[in-house]
Amino acid sequence: MYYFLGLRAITTRSGTREGRTSPDSGLTDSTQTPSISSSHSEYAVQHQGTGKTSRAVDRPQDVSPSSRFASHSDQNKETLTTSIHTKDIANGPSALEPNSTESREDGAATLLHVGCGVDSAQAAEQATSSPLTEQDPWSSSIELLGRFQRFGDVAALQRAITVLEELRSTPAWNDRNSTGLGALGAALLFRFNQLGNLSDLEDAISMLKDAADLAADGRHNQPAFLNNLGSAFLTRFKRLGELIDLEDAMSRQRDAVDLTPDDHPDKPGRLINLGNSFVARFERLGELTDLEDAMSRQRDAVDLTPDDHPDKPGYLNSLGTSFFLRFQRLEELSDIEDAISRQRNAVKLSLDGHPHKPKYLNNLGNSLQVRFNHLGELTDLADAISALGDAVDLTPRGDPDKPAFLSNLGNCLRARFERLGEQNDMDEALAMFKDAIDLTPHDHPRKPECLNNLGCFFQSRFKHLGELSDLEHAISTYRDAVDLVPHGYPQKPKYLNNLGNSLYTRFERFGEMADLEDACSRFKAAVDLTHSDHPDKPVNLNNLGHALFTRFRRLGDLTDLEDVVSTYRNAVDLVSHSYPHKSKYLVNLSIALNARFERFGELADLEEAKAVQRDAVDLE
Repeated sequence: MYYFLGLRAITTRSGTREGRTSPDSGLTDSTQTPSISSSHSEYAVQHQGTGKTSRAVDRPQDVSPSSRFASHSDQNKETLTTSIHTKDIANGPSALEPNSTESREDGAATLLHVGCGVDSAQAAEQATSSPLTEQDPWSSSIELLGRFQRFGDVAALQRAITVLEELRSTPAWNDRNSTGLGALGAALLFRFNQLGNLSDLEDAISMLKDAADLAADGRHNQPAFLNNLGSAFLTRFKRLGELIDLEDAMSRQRDAVDLTPDDHPDKPGRLINLGNSFVARFERLGELTDLEDAMSRQRDAVDLTPDDHPDKPGYLNSLGTSFFLRFQRLEELSDIEDAISRQRNAVKLSLDGHPHKPKYLNNLGNSLQVRFNHLGELTDLADAISALGDAVDLTPRGDPDKPAFLSNLGNCLRARFERLGEQNDMDEALAMFKDAIDLTPHDHPRKPECLNNLGCFFQSRFKHLGELSDLEHAISTYRDAVDLVPHGYPQKPKYLNNLGNSLYTRFERFGEMADLEDACSRFKAAVDLTHSDHPDKPVNLNNLGHALFTRFRRLGDLTDLEDVVSTYRNAVDLVSHSYPHKSKYLVNLSIALNARFERFGELADLEEAKAVQRDAVDLE
């Protein structure tokens, strides 16, 4: 008997963790990824059951672990400055394990971050009461941008861009060159977030660079331009994945924060934007210090902002997102509780019709699903489906966040099918996943998450219905997800683990060595790419050990046996006695040591195998 940990779905910029048992395979799955949203900046820009252990030595059993917005400004219409906040998150675990294959079908949730706000908090108010005048196009453009930021009025945004572009050809533009460029750049950045046209993003960066350079003589607008330029670079990083853009974003945002007095009304928004960039770097490089730095800035922003401020929901959402991500990394239940608390407050404080309310609902739904995966309370799953359903319903089809919301809702419906067995949930989940993929461009950073989640769906349905076509679809879809992800991307180990699980399952079904070799290769890559302090590391090691043990039994290569012992030993050493699957890891190590004793007759192996087995019994 071996314990395997299986598929896990990944949570987009996300993240959920759901452990699932696969009765017919010894692997742990990483299934779906949720998406998280957060918000803020000067021009705010929007940027993801355990099975019982048996003592038989032959066959592994499955074990399932309970697996943009904000703006601030100087209320000075002449400055035309705007605050942009950006962010998206996607995360989720994955793994495979022998001596009880543990299937972690964690949906990759997409966490979305919000970001869009005009410099003056009054601008949006005036947009609803003050008539627009042809005599004062500067004021008109501010009011139009305020209306867009407050109500999501895209027609007002288009009109503001038209007014500003017309002003560029008049002598009046020369008197306010830097502020005009800053306002037009921010407006184009808003439009990119709405429509996804890369030319708008490139033009926004160019104009915001010029605005910041023109204000470098010490004019008071420079921090606003730097903040918005940082948001634009962060937006391009999230769209194209170039790390140089992220570094440029953080450099500008640090300068903006440093140049802003603590009592300035835009200080919280600029702190949030810098925090969002730290989160983006954490998601890309996996350094926990970046996440801690992000949370420090986000807490300061929340503490500096009263509850009746229109940006407070976005700041709470950003902080909630970071708690969510830290939970995924450290698995401290207090973090997911803190995430849900902040996200509930964000939803509660945001008015109906607020353009970022769907993102807050999405992130709340993802966190509730994660808590369901760990504690098994159906009320959490029902609340998650309700929140995610509202996010989908409130989001028009052309919105760039729609695919993430659809994919996250699909994850929850799949989880409810696995718990309650309602076929309608499975059918609806498939429709959601396919729709999400169809709406996501091939070169979009979230495409791999959507594919991974669909692959998890197919593998889950194969386990329940046994249709081989579903297994083939799972393998094909996982391959596409892996191929689209760059080598250093934090979610790649999860995608590799899921692909390895599906290949191992097919090997068990047909006995083709090519599938086993491919599975071993994928599991090894997942182990190599996972940080030693990441909670998925033991799972990935255990799954690799299981696949190598299977290959040893098939081919008799003693190198594999040595690797099995060391791999299982590493998995055991990485977990505490309170870890829920420690006993299963110990059983796997005991089996491997016993196999080595039978091969070489070393009594030390037999004695250690017995001792390890006793430790496993004591933990059960």
